[in-house]
Amino acid sequence: QKELIKAEARLSLLDAYEQSNVPPLNETEIVQDSIKHRLYDMAWLLISVFDLDPNELFADVTFQCINLDLEREDNPDFEDPLWVTHNRKFVDDSKGHIERYWKILIAYTDLALQKSPANSHILRTIAYTFLKYSLKLPAWLIQKYTQVNFADFLRTLLDYNELAEAFRHLSPFLDSTLKSITSDRARFYLPITHIDELLRLSDQSDLDLPVEDAKKKIKIIMDRYKNFCLAAESFQ
Repeated sequence: QKELIKAEARLSLLDAYEQSNVPPLNETEIVQDSIKHRLYDMAWLLISVFDLDPNELFADVTFQCINLDLEREDNPDFEDPLWVTHNRKFVDDSKGHIERYWKILIAYTDLALQKSPANSHILRTIAYTFLKYSLKLPAWLIQKYTQVNFADFLRTLLDYNELAEAFRHLSPFLDSTLKSITSDRARFYLPITHIDELLRLSDQSDLDLPVEDAKKKIKIIMDRYKNFCLAAESFQ
């Protein structure tokens, strides 16, 4: 089956080439050429079957989708390019009112997370692509990223000095953490290293940031857990 998929990918590239070039034999090179010619479904299939690094695919699809958003804003007669029509194999069209091209990226993201639920690398790649152009992260990405790995999400925002955005998401995370502490056996995780970095950067910033509010919530969390532990010890 692997060789059949590989042969199919090479044939697709042969059709896509403007000149009579010979498609590569190496799987990684086939994926790279497929991405170059926006044969994204084929690239994703190869990545899945041969267990290849998907980050180049996610970066490129994200970039193309961002470009299409900009084109749509500037052109009232905008129509989706052919690559959006051709890459529909994995798309779930029932998913909300979102542009067709974004559904392609979301489909690959969902499939990647099904395969590796705790792997936040692709989410970081998508987020980096937005942030390096100073664009806000979409709601669907924030939801997935914060659920998979909040610490990595926070680190990504810090990498681009998005301090206000980091605090905006830290506050509900701390609230949720506090609610989860109902006994001395409660399991919770605070990304202290990244929170400390956020507080340090905030001290150097001229922005009016909710630093004291965050510190207060962290203290309440730690005090609550400590009290549960002390209460449990007193009954032993």
